[in-house]
Amino acid sequence: MIRKIIFVTYQPITKVFIKNFFLTELIDNGGFEIEYWDLSEVFFPGILTAEFDCPYVIKINSLNGVEAEIKKQSTESTLFMIIITYEARVMQLFKLLTKYKCFTAFFARGAVPMPHLAFSTNALISKIRKLFNARLLYLFLINKIALAYKKYGLVKPYDIIFNSGKLGIYTVGVGSQIDNDKSKLININSFDYERYHQTRNSTRVTHSKYAVFLDDYLPHHPDFSILGIKTVTVDTYYKQLNALFKFIEERYDLKVIIAAHPKADNYKKENPFQGRGVYFDQTAELTRHCEFAISHCSTSLNFAVLNEKPIIFIYNDEIKNTMPHFYQTINYCAQTLDSSLVNFTVINKNLAALKEINILKYFDYKYQYLTSRESENTLSFDIVNNTISKI
Repeated sequence: MIRKIIFVTYQPITKVFIKNFFLTELIDNGGFEIEYWDLSEVFFPGILTAEFDCPYVIKINSLNGVEAEIKKQSTESTLFMIIITYEARVMQLFKLLTKYKCFTAFFARGAVPMPHLAFSTNALISKIRKLFNARLLYLFLINKIALAYKKYGLVKPYDIIFNSGKLGIYTVGVGSQIDNDKSKLININSFDYERYHQTRNSTRVTHSKYAVFLDDYLPHHPDFSILGIKTVTVDTYYKQLNALFKFIEERYDLKVIIAAHPKADNYKKENPFQGRGVYFDQTAELTRHCEFAISHCSTSLNFAVLNEKPIIFIYNDEIKNTMPHFYQTINYCAQTLDSSLVNFTVINKNLAALKEINILKYFDYKYQYLTSRESENTLSFDIVNNTISKI
């Protein structure tokens, strides 16, 4: 019987994490003891800082420290909930979990359309590019080692995967097909799917007619810094983006408002959108009542799909040239949903033509990425709690 759940992750705890992974409910309603192992200093030393102190957080600074903590646990009554995508960087951590026969689970939620998941000419070109880019070639090769570890049993597959949508399994990381074949898959819903249902009766944030920009915090997103990904020039990006918004406002006789990325702390100090309304923690509500959405490839496009809103996907030349993988994802999202794709480098009268939604594409997206027929009418916490209680 599972009495203790240990969340293992390489980021400091946040209020969003506590909410999305049901930590309070697991303690209060499930009766489980909870620990949160923060391995950010193991994998990203000196980069990430905690938002607040939490009594069940254990900060671990080395893999030796992880091993020492594992040895303290009763593995028969402990579930290790791994919130880390498997790849070469974390191989040694997963070898430790395998060595001590830890019972492991994973939340396979948050999948978005990715071009490498579909075989195409672009996918083939991407593989060829790796051969001529030293860094990409290195990552490609060491991830082949990570795959071999899983294939030959040095890293065991998860015991349970809580899976959202048909393609959620890909968020497992390298060797996801092995987990798909060997793990017990339990269907649940995505964060956004449940948030969508919670806000179905929400009131309008503003009474004006508006389009909503689903912000990615593109120039400043901390994940780009952590992963060493070059991003766009701040001044150029916001100058061109605001020009696009002005054009859209004039063309469609509405306002453009901003659904801010949750990590966009700079917006609280200075508004880079020329005074347009910037709203935090209201993306679901804003998308529900908008005329249409504007997006790069933010995961919050899920709300636009669920609310059956048209989407204009946007990029500029700098995104295309400096962040080619990000551009490919934008392009693939637009293809997946049969939506408009706009280059906003230069504004002209042919820009931003809205396409009517392709309801079949939206319907398919819902079950590929957000929910399943088995789980769509049940709360994810109930599914998770019942599953763990029966182990």
